[in-house]
Amino acid sequence: MEKGFFISVRLMVLKWKKERTGCEKKVDNPAFRRSETAAKKGKILKNVAKGFRILKKETGGGKLLWILSEKLCNFKSYVKILPMESMLKKYGVCLSAEKEELLERFFAFLSQENEKYNLTAVTDREEVYCKHFADSLLVVDKLKSGTLLDVGSGGGMPAIPLAVVREDISFTLLEATGKKCDFLKQAISLLGLKNAAVVNGRAEELAKGEMREKFDTVTARAVARLNTLSEYCLPFVKVGGTFVAYKGNAEEEIKEAERAVSLLGGRLKESCAFSLGGAKRTVLFIGKERPTPAQYPRGRGKERKNPL
Repeated sequence: MEKGFFISVRLMVLKWKKERTGCEKKVDNPAFRRSETAAKKGKILKNVAKGFRILKKETGGGKLLWILSEKLCNFKSYVKILPMESMLKKYGVCLSAEKEELLERFFAFLSQENEKYNLTAVTDREEVYCKHFADSLLVVDKLKSGTLLDVGSGGGMPAIPLAVVREDISFTLLEATGKKCDFLKQAISLLGLKNAAVVNGRAEELAKGEMREKFDTVTARAVARLNTLSEYCLPFVKVGGTFVAYKGNAEEEIKEAERAVSLLGGRLKESCAFSLGGAKRTVLFIGKERPTPAQYPRGRGKERKNPL
């Protein structure tokens, strides 16, 4: 029903646009054109409302599904329809209705802006909830309160789902690409997140300045292999803080990065393994025991070209 309703709404909107264009060509009176357009727009909204009543009845009064966006048509409207509780609960993530609504709004915005910013190859709604949202929240309860830096935030994972849930943490989203920073700022504004800010810059440069060893927690997901990632991230972590790395099957990377982690002042404290949608996921907690030597990160691409 959900997929069919999406298609029917889109067809109605496209039909309205086509008819409106034809009307404008045939009629010279601007006032008449405006009234005709308003009438057609009202008819479509009436049909959408009818579809909403049918779906609401069939889903037992569900409450959350974004349907129309400004990109699809000229109405700045959101229609909330289907229940979303099961989308995260089946992955072991239980949130309040308010938090679920914020994540659904983020999904809507991510879907709308993805083509413009090239944020993610995962676009199917259920896959986004599994591979992005649930994955980001796997260890949400293990994070310390305080300050958190997310390195390479890109499309907002894991920082934005975490910021939605953990209001006691102050998030800084670090992203090198200006356009993606624009997306992140818009998403934070749309969701009304008061505990998140965006910084545009490169980790290997900013880790040499005022942000060095200033954060209780640093996170990174899908950025680089662990030996390279540690050189980007550990310099930002306070002594006594934690670097949290989101990985897939990480056994090989853990062994590969042992020297780098130790050299940078860290030690692997915990490895949490999960199965998510049939795929193995691992979240690594690396404690910062000593200050990172001043020469790291090395910069000029050496972190990737010649990993520690």
